[in-house]
Amino acid sequence: MKFFKSILTVPLFMICIALISLLYSCSDSIVNPTSNVGFDSARFFWSYDTVSTGPYYAGEMYTPDTNNIFIIGSDSKSIVRIVNGTKQYYNFSSGEYVQSMIGSDINNSYLFGAYSVGNVYKPLAWKWNGNGFDKIATSYMHDVDFRVYNGLYVNSNEMWLGCSTGLVLKFDGNDFQKTTYPDSLKVKNIYVDSENKLRMLANKVIFNEPVVVIYYLFEYQNNIWNPIYSDSVYDKAYYLLNKEIVGFNEYGILLFDGHSLNKVIDYYSMSYINRVAGNSLNDFVGLGRGNDFPNAGLLFHWNGKKWSKEVRNFDAFETRLNRVNDNFYVAYNWSGQTWLYIGRRK
Repeated sequence: MKFFKSILTVPLFMICIALISLLYSCSDSIVNPTSNVGFDSARFFWSYDTVSTGPYYAGEMYTPDTNNIFIIGSDSKSIVRIVNGTKQYYNFSSGEYVQSMIGSDINNSYLFGAYSVGNVYKPLAWKWNGNGFDKIATSYMHDVDFRVYNGLYVNSNEMWLGCSTGLVLKFDGNDFQKTTYPDSLKVKNIYVDSENKLRMLANKVIFNEPVVVIYYLFEYQNNIWNPIYSDSVYDKAYYLLNKEIVGFNEYGILLFDGHSLNKVIDYYSMSYINRVAGNSLNDFVGLGRGNDFPNAGLLFHWNGKKWSKEVRNFDAFETRLNRVNDNFYVAYNWSGQTWLYIGRRK
């Protein structure tokens, strides 16, 4: 899918008006890049390292702070912790599959996965103890095999796990409680929105020509995941950025207003975007491609006015991108081995 847009410069006062409108969500004004010539130079210092030349580490990534990075192995049998450049590897027992790690900080970090041997299927939980993982004894059993896609940490008594086969698990620190959603969908994100409502973004891919993706938004009400919105698309993608649903299409960056996606930022020299992390639509890092080098991926930054090229040639089969804080981002890609990139704002 290729997204193209050419932008003309607009007067400075119009840019200010558009930015104010975006920040306060009181207008549909569109932010236009301030230059139609090139990109800014990198706004972050980037260092990189290899994670492992052995096991294939390309699963979920968890970054509770600037000193701790966890990446789950693609076989879900191990996890690597990178702490101040030192790599520590943790392996798990036969039948145990680790799949998602969430938390509020390093001292309140939990690892989740599943046990699957024969016809026995059970969700698993571990808590980080500072040096390793302590398994938490639980009693809940499931009736079919499943995997954990991702999760949300609310507090030590409320964690949510988006799983396959129409399963969403609530973990209270001691045991799991089952909730469900349509099993033909895949959970992309569980999140608490700006109005403190618990919501879930899920999708279903229909492999037609062109490929169609149906996005669904659910809200958790009275112990049920109620569908509140859906959109069938072939030319745009939905993402979670902080607590807001945003999207991208061939014309620009879109913001969900509760009823539909509306363009709020025009593209300039961006052909597509396929992964984002940040604090808001005025400050985020993304992975995509620029029109000037259409065959090479790049990490870029948007500061509310203009794009910058951060890391070039960032193409890979597997990628992850996390914001730790406004001044610290972590990304990895896999192309024969896992390359870890750490960005510190200049």
